[in-house]
Amino acid sequence: MDVVDGFIEPTKFYEEYVKPGRPLLFKGAAQNLPAYQLWTDSYLQQKHGDLQVQVETMKKEDRAQDVLFMSMQEFLEQYNRRDIFMVHDAPNELHEEVGVPKPFLCGGFQDNLQTCIIWFSSGGTRSVLHSDDLDNINCLLDGEKDFVMIDRAYKEDMEADGFVTNG
Repeated sequence: MDVVDGFIEPTKFYEEYVKPGRPLLFKGAAQNLPAYQLWTDSYLQQKHGDLQVQVETMKKEDRAQDVLFMSMQEFLEQYNRRDIFMVHDAPNELHEEVGVPKPFLCGGFQDNLQTCIIWFSSGGTRSVLHSDDLDNINCLLDGEKDFVMIDRAYKEDMEADGFVTNG
């Protein structure tokens, strides 16, 4: 996978990565997004504590598990000491703070962005092996995350032996 510092020009991003379906890592680019500057637990509690969010009840994803709904305030008070994590469509109130990276701000590209999902935990979360129908942009604001990405050229091999579409 190619790695670049910061962002690259939108045309180059589209031609060299989006169009051919190649992954790219923008290293350090999140530092330029509003959420990176603003989002601390205390800021989110004070400014957005009343927002209702969806919370998963185990850090190892199980798509059959129950989910909880609680306020952002409640989640922030509990996530460091419970086996929970938030995975929730970003409420409209957070969209401006999330920001849209520079490569997505030209040619109407941002009009194709469909949803912004926030994953928020104290660490140690695990997703099931899955295939997303849409391309993804993952932005890590704090901590670390390991991604295993498999080129779509291997789709048939992945699905040949016991792969379950819903995880």
